[in-house]
Amino acid sequence: TTQLTLHSDGRGLSQFTAEAWANINGTGTPSLQDSHNVSSVTDVGTGRYQLNWGTAIGNTAYASVCSTAPGYIAGATNRGSASLEVQNGDTDFTLVDLAQVCCVIFGD
Repeated sequence: TTQLTLHSDGRGLSQFTAEAWANINGTGTPSLQDSHNVSSVTDVGTGRYQLNWGTAIGNTAYASVCSTAPGYIAGATNRGSASLEVQNGDTDFTLVDLAQVCCVIFGD
């Protein structure tokens, strides 16, 4: 049984490796501070960013974990096989741009 497949670009594909991850600077024009399998980040609006996958994910039933600065909440929405939208806000969930938003994606 195959447990891990390595692609020519160095990505590992398995149920226990991340499909994608990103560390975003969400202030001003959003930018990737570092990432894996994320080709770009798009500013959707205040506190909203779209992560665009470098290589599409096999389906939209993937798991996502997002985090941001203490006292704020980050979450994922609008899942697609080619992208994911991340939103972050304060505890009342008023959307705000923050200097660091991180997401990790696991799936097929």
